[in-house]
Amino acid sequence: LTYTLVLKATAAARDPDAVEQAMDILYEMEGRALPSRNAAGGDDAVEDDTSCVPDAFTYTTVIDILSKSDVPRKGRRAESVLGRMEALAREMPPPGRYRARGASSSSSATPLAPAPTAQVYNALLNCWASSSPRERGPAARRAEATLKRMEACAVAGNDDARPNVRSYNTVLKCLSRCGGGGGGGNGPGETNRGRRSPARRALALLDRMERTGRSAGPPERRRLGSDVGAEGASGISGSAEEGHGGGVAAAAAAVVVVVPDAYSYTTVIHAFARSAEPNKALQAQKVLLRMVESYGRGNDAARPNAYAFNACLNACAFTSSPRERMDAFLIAVSTVLLLQKFDVQPDSTTYGTFLRICSRLIPADDDLRRQSLVRVIFGRCAAEGQVSDMVMEQLAFAAGPDVYEEL
Repeated sequence: LTYTLVLKATAAARDPDAVEQAMDILYEMEGRALPSRNAAGGDDAVEDDTSCVPDAFTYTTVIDILSKSDVPRKGRRAESVLGRMEALAREMPPPGRYRARGASSSSSATPLAPAPTAQVYNALLNCWASSSPRERGPAARRAEATLKRMEACAVAGNDDARPNVRSYNTVLKCLSRCGGGGGGGNGPGETNRGRRSPARRALALLDRMERTGRSAGPPERRRLGSDVGAEGASGISGSAEEGHGGGVAAAAAAVVVVVPDAYSYTTVIHAFARSAEPNKALQAQKVLLRMVESYGRGNDAARPNAYAFNACLNACAFTSSPRERMDAFLIAVSTVLLLQKFDVQPDSTTYGTFLRICSRLIPADDDLRRQSLVRVIFGRCAAEGQVSDMVMEQLAFAAGPDVYEEL
């Protein structure tokens, strides 16, 4: 308990040396947990070990401290902490080896060997998701490997390590943060190493989540995974994917079930918006429409919101190919109409992004149409009290000096 309280205090302090302090505490607990690692030796030392065995909470806290730090290669360090946890479980003495202080020789108090849980794995996934920009490509691949490891645990019958919707969403986040680098492509959906792009891998993961969600039966029978330690977990089905062997995928589909939520869909939309994928505006809108369809089938967790619509508009705004710009503009207009149909309140980001669309996608020689549209958009934005610094910045680009001063 003392060690746990110190670790919690270390995590809350946000001290620059918090990582090293947490690691020192962990090393001391591990040393006291195993007589073979305990420098003091002797029966007295062994008796003290009973209350010092680090548990899943201990390792989760240490990895959480790493994820919130800015130390280099923190994902790798977090992975090594998980490795230490597994090593400790293998090295724990057999039952009866430990004696609590004051207990008779006939009684035993053997602490359970620490075993990785979904919370520990999710903390590791958070570490990969918060990696520095230069590490995001490798971090996404390591996150996929971690998820595969969790699925294998579930197949082996370890329910405590069963991945939940937070696990899958965090992997999606890793993939969406790669952008066009670490997974940009030479061809549609491919990287310069022949791997599928992060956006395509995110879409494939969403595909599997949807398939197992549908196979789980009607909404009232599903164990909907929430973002707060849900019991429902994601299944893997269909063809094998990079980082996921077909055998593990098929087996996991039978024991792991998850239903994608609004965050799942929005994150995949972001993955396309940040990618170098061709026709990314169309791809983003297809994911948005799948979100709408899922909600229509009774998945309340997938209710479309402003974040999802804004992400789709962002994919339109950053369409760079001249051949795709008009299509992207029409997709943006239809996205706004869909937003209104769902009675979603547009926010300042919605208006600012649409103004960016006007400045980037409407041809320069169609100045009158652009200025007319800008007047309408900004008028509605002002009427709804959504004018922000972003809106004013994009208004300056879209309207031109004269119309900007007028508005």
